[in-house]
Amino acid sequence: MEAFLKRFGPGPRRGPQGARIVRCWLGARPDVRAGALPRAVAAMIGYPASPDGWPEGKSLESIGRHKAGPLLAFVATRSLLHGGGAPRKSYVTLAVQALAEFDDGAIFLTNTPGWLTSGAFGWSVQLTDAVLEAGLIAYDATHAMIFWVGESD
Repeated sequence: MEAFLKRFGPGPRRGPQGARIVRCWLGARPDVRAGALPRAVAAMIGYPASPDGWPEGKSLESIGRHKAGPLLAFVATRSLLHGGGAPRKSYVTLAVQALAEFDDGAIFLTNTPGWLTSGAFGWSVQLTDAVLEAGLIAYDATHAMIFWVGESD
């Protein structure tokens, strides 16, 4: 996972697609109750940016490991605002290999599960002040990570 995070994050980038902010963190699983874990992991990178971004009663959606790899590759390598199609197979392979470091009981959460089935963006939780954002939070019994991307024109 560390190699993936070094290659694809963090930091601001500006290109023809506009401003792209990538934030990520990998470390020991925070010692909080399970229901508080996604917020605790997001807090490791200073999110949510606004108290209104993660209202009570809203949550990230759980996806399977088989969907988490392609989603991670997509948010790490493709523009959220301007599309660009599916990520390269080699990037998906790198993402799948990185997530394999999490044990069999790992949980994978995202705010954009619709992209996996329809290519459409829509989210239940907004952690950034960006126009569009997507990301993945993963955790198992001992480790946790977040990879989050926000884009604006």
